[in-house]
Amino acid sequence: MKHIEDRHVRWRLTEKSASKYKEIAIKTAQEKYRERHKRLQVIARRTGENRKEQLQAEFLQAVQTR
Repeated sequence: MKHIEDRHVRWRLTEKSASKYKEIAIKTAQEKYRERHKRLQVIARRTGENRKEQLQAEFLQAVQTR
């Protein structure tokens, strides 16, 4: 028997239910990671676009001041 404590709840688990719990835990962790990864990609894309616009503006300014 295994004991798993989760949010102040203690379950007694057989090997089968422990492996099931582990699968569920792994799936939720993967989903959270994917969501976070997507969010970070969106942020990176936005900052990349902002940087590109900034560089273009600096270039135009440099060309105009000549």
